[in-house]
Amino acid sequence: MDRMKTFGIYVLCIILFFVFSNIMIDIAIKAMYNPIDISIERRNDLILNVNEAKATYVNGYVGGYVRNIRI
Repeated sequence: MDRMKTFGIYVLCIILFFVFSNIMIDIAIKAMYNPIDISIERRNDLILNVNEAKATYVNGYVGGYVRNIRI
């Protein structure tokens, strides 16, 4: 019975470490992204709407949409 209790404690510690490390990794990745300034070039035939733009030293992302109004 003692061996099963020890095994259960080890399994619980591994699961807790896994959850804790995933939460900390998520927080660290979100903290690395910084907002960037956007300059939008206006054209007559499309509509550009940027909701969010963030970048790190390595990569980044832009959220929004582009719509072509010329048919």
